[in-house]
Amino acid sequence: MNNTAIHYEGFAVVATNRLYNFSVDGTSDERRKFTVQIEPASFFTTRLKFQDGPAISMQRLKREIEQESPDSPAKAHLTISGQDVEDYLVAQFPKKATKKRFHAAAVASGRHE
Repeated sequence: MNNTAIHYEGFAVVATNRLYNFSVDGTSDERRKFTVQIEPASFFTTRLKFQDGPAISMQRLKREIEQESPDSPAKAHLTISGQDVEDYLVAQFPKKATKKRFHAAAVASGRHE
């Protein structure tokens, strides 16, 4: 994917799904078109927002292009899976590290962990 440029071209609502459109310039002379589909449940049952649509779609498309080979080109139409949403949300909203709280007595006695 070294010489690949991905361009976001907008989205459309088709039926109830959102389709995010991209074009990709790469090592070949022709521009390739891709769409990434996100079902509405992804937005309503998770922390994913409509504003995240282009970014999660771009992430999914980049992964597809990185995995392509001459024998297995990237698919022109992709769908965001539940795992894609989960991975994206974990990356965007990492869990904060929790600090252990020491009890004053344990600290004073030297028995803290």
